[in-house]
Amino acid sequence: MKILEKKEITISEASQYYGRIAVTTNYEDAIVQEYLTKFSKLTAEKSRELVNELVSKGVSVPTAVSIANSLPSTRDELLPFLAHEQAISPLEKLGELFSVVEKYLPPKQASVNG
Repeated sequence: MKILEKKEITISEASQYYGRIAVTTNYEDAIVQEYLTKFSKLTAEKSRELVNELVSKGVSVPTAVSIANSLPSTRDELLPFLAHEQAISPLEKLGELFSVVEKYLPPKQASVNG
């Protein structure tokens, strides 16, 4: 087998690709598919859109992929992902970057108590 290309992909994209190539249904394949399905937070298309938006704002591809995989729901959850970014100042860009992530968060569920 020859590696043709290396590319950072999200869990959602891996799930989509794995679903296409996995022909055998052995135990290991089932575990991999279960993991990918369980931890996919967005569709493959939406996760790639999020990665591309974050990269256009100066976030590195590996960090953008990690953010898309985790989908932090608060600024405080987003900040650790940006701590090692050297191309941007995390504190200055935090609001702008979180507004990008926020567009991809699922809508908040209505409170049971009203």
